Order: sequence, then structure tokens, then C-alpha cells
Amino acid sequence: MDKTETYVKMCDCPEIQDYRTLDLIYGGRYWAEGDYYWLSEKVNDYYSLSSRPSNYYNAIWLPRQDQLQEMCWELTGTKWTPFFALTMVRDFANENRHGETMEQLWLAFVMKEKFNKVWEDGKWQEVPA
Repeated sequence: MDKTETYVKMCDCPEIQDYRTLDLIYGGRYWAEGDYYWLSEKVNDYYSLSSRPSNYYNAIWLPRQDQLQEMCWELTGTKWTPFFALTMVRDFANENRHGETMEQLWLAFVMKEKFNKVWEDGKWQEVPA
């Protein structure tokens, strides 16, 4: 699981965080078992990684690789075969050279394919048409 500063920054965007927002009567975010969150409050001079955030309003959801892959399935309306998914991401990686980890690579792929954005200079930027 990637918990680097870069990955946390990459995940801290509305496009990704909105995947975990539900319109409940009481408002708030949906926390699934096994999800990880980066808490923006410091604990002993370190930011904390938690599987159950105590203060979810300040938490940044860090999607796992399988969750990022699920987002890709929405592009076609069907589950991708593992071979097709790996081929798509391999081609993307060869063309774009994004990501130091598999989570960063898959996140960059999701953002490009779904939102036409690329990670440059520490932020997501829309690609001109």
C-alpha cells in the first residue's frame, strides 16, 4: 500500500475523494472495511495512516490498487480482463512515465482516462483538448 507523501497529495482531489462520498441524511463519507486514510492532523509529529479514521472530515482516502482498477471498469461498463487491464496500463506507462508505485501509476491512468488530467508540478492539471 502506497503511503508516500506524493501519493497522499495525488489522492487529495475531488475526483478521487468523491468516490467515497455518499449523500446520506446525516452527510459524511463511507468507510469500507480495509480502506486506508491519511489523517491531516499530526500525531506525535507524524501524519497518521489509519484503517478507521477518528476524524473523517480531515481524512484523505487512499484507494488501493484494486479500487483504482474498479474505477477503470466504469469506463467500459464491464469488468476488464486482467490481460486487457494490464495492456492498457502498460501502454499508458510507456507513453507517460507516471508513477513510482503501482498505485501512483493506476491513479494517473484513472485520472487521465476518466477526467483528462495529468500529474504535473505536484498537482492535477487538465490536458488541453
